[in-house]
Amino acid sequence: MEIIIRPPIFCSPVELAGFSRLVLAGGAVDPAGFQERLATARCLVFARDQALAGVGAVKRPAGDYRQRVFTAAGCELTQAAKNGEEIGWIAVSPEWRGSGIGRLLLGALLKEIGASSCFATTRTDNGAMRRLLESNFFERTGRPFESRLGDYTLVLYQRPSLPAGGAGTAGGGGQ
Repeated sequence: MEIIIRPPIFCSPVELAGFSRLVLAGGAVDPAGFQERLATARCLVFARDQALAGVGAVKRPAGDYRQRVFTAAGCELTQAAKNGEEIGWIAVSPEWRGSGIGRLLLGALLKEIGASSCFATTRTDNGAMRRLLESNFFERTGRPFESRLGDYTLVLYQRPSLPAGGAGTAGGGGQ
């Protein structure tokens, strides 16, 4: 499995189209304005074998989105949360689910962030992603909240800044 990570500006149109197709197929991301949001990401990660197996990003969320998410979860937007980036758009092709691709993607994204604080949201019914986040120092924060896109709820996770040398890797929890 090949893991590629780079800023969107250095991705080919074919890579960006594949990323978008995989993320939007999940139905949990608003397609309106997605290409603009994608272009502002700090970096994108691609897992490839013969074909695209999965994707993810370190996002730079707009302040209004961040405020809306934290408010919906009933959480105070702390200074760390105001400055932290978001892990998001992690999507794995159906034929690769359960094979550890999500762990590889999250590991690559956390390596990019290092010990800095960050946050993520996931569907409450996505047990695999919730367990993966929790095994990597993310803590569930606040209450579940309704998605604006569908008939499902989301949950907010935050990872505080970690001590030097404590960035860890996906699944290992830094241990």
